[in-house]
Amino acid sequence: MSSSSTRRLTDLSGANLSTRFSFGSEASTPAPTGPTPEPVGTLELNPADVRVDESMPAYSAPFSFTSKAPVSDEDVAEGTPLRIAARKKPLDALKIEIRDQKRMKNNIKQGWNSMTEPQRQRAQRDLDFFNKQPEYLDYFTFLKKEIVWWDNNVELSPREVTLRDTQYDEKIEQKLTSIQNTRNAINSSASSAAEAEEQQQREAQEAAANRTVYDDLSDSMTIISKALFWIVYILVGLRCASFAANEIMYKPLPYRVLVFFYTFLFVPVFGPYYLWIVIKRLIWKTPSPMYEGFFPMNPYDPSEPLTINRRLFGYANTPQIRQWMDEQRQKETAARDAAVISKDIKQEIIKEHSK
Repeated sequence: MSSSSTRRLTDLSGANLSTRFSFGSEASTPAPTGPTPEPVGTLELNPADVRVDESMPAYSAPFSFTSKAPVSDEDVAEGTPLRIAARKKPLDALKIEIRDQKRMKNNIKQGWNSMTEPQRQRAQRDLDFFNKQPEYLDYFTFLKKEIVWWDNNVELSPREVTLRDTQYDEKIEQKLTSIQNTRNAINSSASSAAEAEEQQQREAQEAAANRTVYDDLSDSMTIISKALFWIVYILVGLRCASFAANEIMYKPLPYRVLVFFYTFLFVPVFGPYYLWIVIKRLIWKTPSPMYEGFFPMNPYDPSEPLTINRRLFGYANTPQIRQWMDEQRQKETAARDAAVISKDIKQEIIKEHSK
């Protein structure tokens, strides 16, 4: 194993977990001074996030060297101390990971209720890194599998031990580098998001400090104008829908309901039509659209007192209204009959096909 690899493993294995892979300050430390970001959502500590997986992979059958001669007793005796030393490296690294994970997760669990929202977010990123990040999970599993390999292969020569140990050093260096790069990327992303949020807060504070009476008045007028627009829009829509329902008062009730609903829903389409009718009535004194009630549903005797319910959902049962309804039905029937080439067209088609 090279001196640089040994120094790298010693530094990363001996340091505290929060120093090696933490996303900022520890969760138990006090919040930094300055503006506190607004909470982005309620975080709840998942009990599964504070458990450390100490299980080892299933113990498989020892690796068999079928392509080489059996190892002599002298080579086994000489290689055994080297094998024990090589096995100790992944075992110590795994123990450090388990110890530091327990320490970090226990600190988060104990201090969770007293943390601010930003501290909880940082703590949650730590938990997610150790529980879900593929690069770290691969590194953690690799240490376990390496220990199992050494347990499965006990009769090794010094050359075999050295070869396996060298391969371990190369792989562990790659995995630690991958973990460090991933952590840097996550830190950079979190830092960028925090800076953007702080920038927005600074801009909001500056805008609030520089506000004038004109700005407050302008905002108030904007809100009032939006409210008035929607009030007028709804009133116009209801009026147009009432015109449409009154125009087909001679049809059954379900037709009136559908026409009322669709006219209100598509008031930008039907609104100009009824607006033009109202304008013509005001300028050229043309007849106004039929309007007996807000939604004409039930006829009532005009000699009876006119209540709000009758004014909204009724229409006067007068000879004029009945005559108008009869005329509209007759016009509709005549139009439908005129659209048919012959009333006996069906019989003519049958007769034509029977020849």
